[in-house]
Amino acid sequence: MFRSTMKLFVVALIAMAPIAKAGPPRSLEGWGDVVDPTGDCRINLVKEKLTIAVPGTKHDLSVETGDTTAPRVVKEIDGDFIAQVKVSGNVRFNGRGLSQRYLPYHGAGFLILVDDQTYLRFERAAISQPDGAGMHYANFELRQGGNRTASHALQMPDRDTYLRLERRGSRIIGSVSDNGLRWMPLEPIAAELPKRIKVGVVAVNTSTDPFKAEFSDGEIFLKETKATNPPKK
Repeated sequence: MFRSTMKLFVVALIAMAPIAKAGPPRSLEGWGDVVDPTGDCRINLVKEKLTIAVPGTKHDLSVETGDTTAPRVVKEIDGDFIAQVKVSGNVRFNGRGLSQRYLPYHGAGFLILVDDQTYLRFERAAISQPDGAGMHYANFELRQGGNRTASHALQMPDRDTYLRLERRGSRIIGSVSDNGLRWMPLEPIAAELPKRIKVGVVAVNTSTDPFKAEFSDGEIFLKETKATNPPKK
């Protein structure tokens, strides 16, 4: 929606890059495995606050453009869940764009990952429009089979934001809050996903300005699926 597609004057074939195939994963307690496809980002955990610092080079997560190098931290979970995290810091920027297809962008938030062709992003984000004006919003997108198949957005103030992501069977619900108590949902996304998936956080940069995302208060609540046996008499 807000992250509108730019007109292309040159049509080029772009080799599709895998979402992540870097060496042995480094694990961060409570968050998951670190994935930094280009090896030039700084990902650290200090006193339960996770930071992902991205340089001023293109680290997108858009398989349809051939760039899926955004750094992330993910872990495997089963079934339905509710995940919540606070995304802090200023995502606005002044740098020029590096994507041929999309407007300059900074975004940080949740990632549901199936494979390098199918995944869902839910981010606190900002774009720089052609006239120089900035826009801050929640970005909610699904890729399936290498194509962006759903995209919803909600404009909001540029301040610390809580994101909540919920899976209910084939429905994925994203909500935003300024205090973690009152929530505003975006339009749900329908997605037939495997039971076992990867869930975590990601930082995306397609501008020449460096970007540092900060995540705190991260929690994942899993739906209880075990059958309970009635007590014996």
